[in-house]
Amino acid sequence: MQMYDINKVCENLMLGVFREIYGWRDLRNLNADEKANFPGIDLADDKAGVAIQVTGTSNLDRVKDTVRTFLKHGLDTKYQRLIIYVIGRWQGSYSQDAIDRISGDRAKLCVADDNIDYRDLCGAATDVSPKQLAAALEVVREYMRGGVARGLSEEDFDPPASPA
Repeated sequence: MQMYDINKVCENLMLGVFREIYGWRDLRNLNADEKANFPGIDLADDKAGVAIQVTGTSNLDRVKDTVRTFLKHGLDTKYQRLIIYVIGRWQGSYSQDAIDRISGDRAKLCVADDNIDYRDLCGAATDVSPKQLAAALEVVREYMRGGVARGLSEEDFDPPASPA
């Protein structure tokens, strides 16, 4: 099922949170909708022109590899913005020149704005409406409840101990 690592599990969680916080209503999981292990990116909103890589690796080599793969597959023709979301924390600052040497004029990845982690997400959450923030928090709470929607009891989803 390819649910073997935290990156895969986090893709759908982040999909819901990004939809609410950033307003990307058409954001979808390409690994589920297109093909497993979609090249270079995990989430995308075709209307907004945004592509997102969800990763647990926070080093410059990972950023470079993502940009190379993004360009190799021509994704820069469909998406104007590439965001790399790291699960956890970024290791620190990266060289914009190093990224620009790889991307040239084809794709722009702003090291300061497009490499994000939970701290950036929390910062963006301070600028949304209370309704958006409540919806984003409900996405997180639902995952914490094991996928059980609000208003339903977890017991409602437990199978019986033995078939009747």
